[in-house]
Amino acid sequence: TTGVADESDVSGAFACDIVPHPVTERATLRMQVYQPELLRDASILVRDMMGRVVATLHHGDVANGEVRFDIPMSLASGTYLVTIDSDAVRFALPLVVTR
Repeated sequence: TTGVADESDVSGAFACDIVPHPVTERATLRMQVYQPELLRDASILVRDMMGRVVATLHHGDVANGEVRFDIPMSLASGTYLVTIDSDAVRFALPLVVTR
């Protein structure tokens, strides 16, 4: 498997994936949060390959259980990273947009 479209489990804190992937129109970042205390004051961002923030999906505490964030439809075709950062967690998930 490539790991791009697969679900990723991050140290037991949460699992996440992007569906559908690659993105052609609407897409969603799905998270199953097991340890919300590790995702306090988290930033969930979309970054281009230069590291620039092109979209903010969430900033703040992330709740326990299933959480979903819409990927903006305004993103141009290309490769991005969805980054999830808090004091306890740092994670990046590839995002490919094809229009």
